[in-house]
Parts: sequence; structure tokens; C-alpha cells
Amino acid sequence: MDQSESKQRDVLIWGAGNVGEVVAYILSYDSHAQVRAFLDDSPTSRGKTINGVPILAPDSETLQGLARDGVTHGIVAIGNGRIREKLSQRLEEFGYAITTAIHPSAQISPEVQLGKGAIIASCVNLFYNPVIGNYVFMAPSVTVTHDSSIEDNAELCAGCLVGARVTVKKNAYIGIGALLVPKDFGHISVGEDAMVGTGSLVLEDVPPRAVVVGSPARIIRYKSESD
Repeated sequence: MDQSESKQRDVLIWGAGNVGEVVAYILSYDSHAQVRAFLDDSPTSRGKTINGVPILAPDSETLQGLARDGVTHGIVAIGNGRIREKLSQRLEEFGYAITTAIHPSAQISPEVQLGKGAIIASCVNLFYNPVIGNYVFMAPSVTVTHDSSIEDNAELCAGCLVGARVTVKKNAYIGIGALLVPKDFGHISVGEDAMVGTGSLVLEDVPPRAVVVGSPARIIRYKSESD
């Protein structure tokens, strides 16, 4: 954890949906973090609160005002990884430091390289030395083992297992309970923007933008540019 993460910090959460509530829940365990505001562009959110914390419009006036009021850190809590990256960069333009949200039940070894803006839910196990990129989302009970890499914006859903010597590329999506295990103690890669379906067993490389399902996993289609 970065040294600044061990100091008291006032935090805004960009996203007032389910992921935003999850991030607020995770941060509630962090004695050094106080959530001061949610940002959301939905008109139906105006004037509402989450556990007493106001939901505000994500405009320049709001961002500047929160900074003047002492809010120093932000985290983007939106399901789409590309959007997490884009909005995190927007926060940095306004001078906010990007924080992480790590549930206290997560097991993270000291050798793990953990990027900024990561959301790490309950019972996640990052074993020994994986490299975790920026704006990664890991749902409960995800396991990532040694000599593996999870690149920026990737999403790993509940209960999935990333075995040794696996690379999950940028913007990839790993479904609930999926298993990524190289054959013959080798190495596999899940390509950029690829999607691994729920409960799939991946034994070989997944090409970029491919959607794979089954055990063993097979390609059923490729994502279009609009996906």
C-alpha cells in the first residue's frame, strides 16, 4: 500500500450504483478513509444520499468545490473498465489522488504489485507475486496465483481462479467461477477485450476480443466494436 493510503483521506466515489455501494462498504472498514460524496450523472440521483452521503453531479464545479472542501482522493466505481480508466484520469486532472478499496478479509502478499484505483472485494487471495494493474475490479473470492499478471481495467468475477503463469490482458472480463489453468505447466494469455464465460475452463490462449465458454473453453464469437 502507498504511504499516503495509511494517512487520513477524504474520498469521493464516482458511481452511485451497485458498484459504488460496494466500494463504500469496503471503505467503511478503512479507518483512514471517509467517503464525503458520490458522483453520478443520472438525473434521478439528484438530491439523494447513500448512507447519509450526498450524490452530486460530476461536473467541474462539483469537482472543484469538493477539492476546496478538503476531498483529496477519488475512486471510480463503475462496472465498465474503460470508463473506470477514463474517469480516473479525469479525477487526476482535477488534482485528486486515485485510491484503492481493499476489503480487510483479502489476503494480499507483500510481493504483490498493486495498481491504483483497484477494487478488491472480500476473501480475494493474491498469492505471492502477481502483478495487478490499474483500475482492476476483483469480486469476492477471486484467487490469483504466482507469476501471473492482471492488466489495467480487467474485471474478475466472483470465485474465479487465475492459475500460475497466466496473463489477463487489458479490459478482459473473467466470468463467475471461471478457471484459467495452463496445460502442462505452461503459460496462457487472455487477450485484450476478451470475455471468459461463467464456469469456463481455459487451458489455452484466448485471442483478443474473443468470447469463450465451456469446459474446455471454446470460442463462440468475437466482440464487435460496439460491445
